[in-house]
Amino acid sequence: MIRPLGINPDGTVSVYHEEADHAGRVPLTALRLTAPSVAGRLDGRAVVITCPVAGCGAASTHPLVGDATARREAQQLIVRAVLAANLPGVPTTWAALKPLVRAAVVDAAGAAAWRWESDDPTG
Repeated sequence: MIRPLGINPDGTVSVYHEEADHAGRVPLTALRLTAPSVAGRLDGRAVVITCPVAGCGAASTHPLVGDATARREAQQLIVRAVLAANLPGVPTTWAALKPLVRAAVVDAAGAAAWRWESDDPTG
């Protein structure tokens, strides 16, 4: 699995590829949403992280509702990926995007899956 370790001020995500025992940074703009947002609704249910080490080619999918240990991180990565992608019809600020993210989480897994009610993942 390629685990996100943290979001950096330079617009990258530090990652660690557990099976290959190597690490690196992936630009937020290189994160891929499994279902891009359409018509002002956040439809991305997962973000895919590709290993940044040349020649590796491995990728890991992190769902919006994730497992209990990485749910918050997956949700934050999806928000950051959506904001970095500047998708048409999708808000470009956390304040405007937050209701869409919460609705997508609740649609996917119920209200108990919402993990960061007050934090701004962009900041």
